[in-house]
Amino acid sequence: MLVFLQSDSINFITIGTILFLSLIGFIILFMLLHEKRMVRNMEEKQVLKSNFDQELLRSQLEIQETTFAHVGREIHDNIGQSLSVAKLYLSSLAQPNDEQQQKKLIETRELVGKAILDLRALSKSLNPEAIQGLGLENSIEQEIERLRLTGSFKVNYSNEGTSTILDPKTEVMLFRMCQEILSNALRHSSATELSVALKWKPQFLSIQIKDNGIGFYPDDKYEGGQGIQNLRKRAELIDADIKIKSEITKGTDTHISLNIPIKNQIPKPL
Repeated sequence: MLVFLQSDSINFITIGTILFLSLIGFIILFMLLHEKRMVRNMEEKQVLKSNFDQELLRSQLEIQETTFAHVGREIHDNIGQSLSVAKLYLSSLAQPNDEQQQKKLIETRELVGKAILDLRALSKSLNPEAIQGLGLENSIEQEIERLRLTGSFKVNYSNEGTSTILDPKTEVMLFRMCQEILSNALRHSSATELSVALKWKPQFLSIQIKDNGIGFYPDDKYEGGQGIQNLRKRAELIDADIKIKSEITKGTDTHISLNIPIKNQIPKPL
């Protein structure tokens, strides 16, 4: 009888232990599954937020490009035409006898002519269709020439390697990034010299823009203003990498690199 009771006690303890361990195992498994589900939900939320941010940025950029195109057309069709007519009127005026007045008339015609050229260049730089028609290299060269005409600083330009015709949206995005960097240098850097270097390799493009201006806080300590944030977002949209290195009194060095998938290349016309 004692042996039977001991056997029952052992069985009871064994079953109880198994049930207890099973319960603990179930609780641990439940917690792991719950944690995994929470991590997956957080990842899905991050993906959704990232997709939302990208779509929002795309929408903002589309609105911006539409506005640029409208402004570009207005400059070309209205202001440019008005100045052209004014130049014709000036040319049709009788030459004054007074030498000083004649000199002023010639200078006025030259100023109006320069204004027309500047407005045409500005119109093309704002219009995405013009950028796509000119291509990335020519668009950057025109922007550099426009900066040279300001007389604000010396601009060095180089273009190495065999270029590739990119997807039009990628070209417009890269040009807008270069435009933003050059505009920041013009407005904020107090630089006297600027260099722009394009380097083409098979399925790879590097764009480096440097100035010898006043600089700002290094990249790892400075998130940047709206302009720099827009640069990073634009780079993200086309899967490009952008690095901004700067040091107080030692200028700023911005480097854009882009791997060019075959699908984003357009064969050059024969």
